[in-house]
Amino acid sequence: MKGMKVLLVSNDKATAGPVRARLFAQQYDQIVMGLRNLGFQGEIPCRELDPTDPIVSGDYDERYKISKIQRALHLAGHDPTYVDISDMSKVEEAITSGRYDKIFHYAEGISWFPFDERETEIAALAEKYGVPHTGSHSNVARVVFNKHKFSTRLREKGVPTPHTQLVVRADQYDGPFPVFAKPPCTGSGVGIGDNIARNRDDLDKIVTTLVTTCYQPVIVQPLINNAKETTVAIIPYEGDVVAFMPLNVHAETYGWYEKYGKGAQHTKYSLELDRGLCQEDRELAVQAYKALHMQGYGRVDIMRNGEKHVVEINQPAGLAFGKLNIQKRDYDIGLIVEDTQLSDLPKSVLGARDNELFAKLGIRLPCSYVEMINDILCAPEVKY
Repeated sequence: MKGMKVLLVSNDKATAGPVRARLFAQQYDQIVMGLRNLGFQGEIPCRELDPTDPIVSGDYDERYKISKIQRALHLAGHDPTYVDISDMSKVEEAITSGRYDKIFHYAEGISWFPFDERETEIAALAEKYGVPHTGSHSNVARVVFNKHKFSTRLREKGVPTPHTQLVVRADQYDGPFPVFAKPPCTGSGVGIGDNIARNRDDLDKIVTTLVTTCYQPVIVQPLINNAKETTVAIIPYEGDVVAFMPLNVHAETYGWYEKYGKGAQHTKYSLELDRGLCQEDRELAVQAYKALHMQGYGRVDIMRNGEKHVVEINQPAGLAFGKLNIQKRDYDIGLIVEDTQLSDLPKSVLGARDNELFAKLGIRLPCSYVEMINDILCAPEVKY
């Protein structure tokens, strides 16, 4: 596809974080009313949020990482302009200007309430003004971002995923123990920690803590014991989709602080090289993606303990690029897997290039980060 004028919309942690922190104070009454309507009866503190708190900006990227995507779009022959979601008036002005052929949607959003609106903001604006954008329709993005809604939808479509209940009090949960509890509308491990409840008292403490610190309801699901976790990248390809190399996730704990906090050990990954397991995970990832009628790139997280369960879908998934030079055409596959500055999706996609399974599929694989970003931008819609 010829060079396009591209509007890259994303979140700079340094600028979007303070805006979202201020927005919390403005929306506090709505947040409390939403939680009260669901049955929460405790105190909900209106504290002054630090813009760097993971609850505020844990999903956002540093500007230098966003600039890698902008640079890759330029190297792919496009004319990209960056606008930050911290100033929605500028975003709307750019979208309505008529200057751009397509929006590269890499924004997590800044809203607090309704709880599941964050990943719909840019898509909804683009659709309102008729500008093409990467990623799913805003209605689909709303379901994908909300782990309770996406789990319910997948179960209706026959995709294996843990049964979830949405609660704001422990006594609203009526299933067996042990369970795992987490916020439904966060990413990057925000709100994830030692959230295992083995009885009602444990669950009461966890639910109350999550509601009053994450300011949203909580989902409760059966604990998947002794599970192996993989994550599978998906990119549209010629009207269909391709699932790339599953990455095994090696982490004792998988919260924001363990992944990104001070002194974090960083999650390690390895390519799943077992041909049968690789194929099973790829097929399940595509099944989940299509069950939700998604568009654009994404990442599907799977846990297996004899059975397989889709536990999360991320869109937009992380595209951050760190230590490698994006202008280089060659790379060391070992470095890709170990480079903690490179997000899961690029690791999976670029890691597939030298795999014999993919060589036999006859698919044209991106050979560099630049080609991967270009493929994401230029991919035609998936046909349903």
